[in-house]
Amino acid sequence: MSEAVRKETVGATDLTKIIRSLVAKADNGIVTVAPGIAKRILDEINYDRQRSVKQWRVKLNESRIKDGVWNPYNSDLMIAVLPDGGMVLVNGQHRLHAFVALGIPVKTGIKLVPVESYEAARVLYGQQDGVEGNRNPHELVKAAGLDEAIQVAPKTAEILVKAVAIIENRMEPDTRTSSNVRLRDFTYRSQKSMEWDREARDVQAILDIADPALRAKLRRASTMSVMLYTLRHQREKAQYFWTSLAENDGLPKRDPRNTLHIDLLTRTLSTGNLRQGVQQSALAWNAWFQGRQLKIIKCITGAEITISGTPLAKGGAK
Repeated sequence: MSEAVRKETVGATDLTKIIRSLVAKADNGIVTVAPGIAKRILDEINYDRQRSVKQWRVKLNESRIKDGVWNPYNSDLMIAVLPDGGMVLVNGQHRLHAFVALGIPVKTGIKLVPVESYEAARVLYGQQDGVEGNRNPHELVKAAGLDEAIQVAPKTAEILVKAVAIIENRMEPDTRTSSNVRLRDFTYRSQKSMEWDREARDVQAILDIADPALRAKLRRASTMSVMLYTLRHQREKAQYFWTSLAENDGLPKRDPRNTLHIDLLTRTLSTGNLRQGVQQSALAWNAWFQGRQLKIIKCITGAEITISGTPLAKGGAK
């Protein structure tokens, strides 16, 4: 749906006038939302890529209200306001579903946030990461429309966002300690992912020909980061390397592609050794790129990660 069409569906209406009136009459920032108004907000201005309703969260809000522990000062509904006066609910659908289910007026806050476009409302939605309601990768990618924009499978888009963060972190999987704090922000990572759209489509084509067991291994952030990086800097060779690995049609013993194929299917990567996921693919790629045979893949803790034929051929640079 184009932004123009979206704006037609959320343009100024009687409902938006009612919401503005509620906010104008708020008592210390608190308004009373009737169940009918709650239902209209959900029906008329809910974000079009809103995540699926989780009934346990609706029930939790119902319980808080019925038990008298509901805090209207800590329950703001967030509504984006477009230049034409239209509104988009970006945070609060589970609370509103609880209001509707209970069938009683409920006190809450309403925060109106001016945005420049529907796309800006989408970004605002992606930034809503409450303690209890953190959006998972699937929900965030769906909200951002990343899979549709890049033209890859939703699951590939989910892993892409993580893989690109590894690349941005100089091929180090643990981004939590990175000096680039923006890597912790989904919006930043998704924007960076758009810069890898061609390589992501190449990866998708390779995943499509791999059998399910191998596909699951290739579609890990650590492995995909090496796929993307080699496809960026050595596209033709990388397409041949990864495609022939995925097909595995009679690859010779000690061929680095065959060795990697076996290693991917047999090596177990726990949380503590995710770096091996980058190392195993990089080591196999390096051997193949340099024309060497590879009997086994030996990942050494703390060893510098290098990727032949790329800016990381000697390590230390992105």
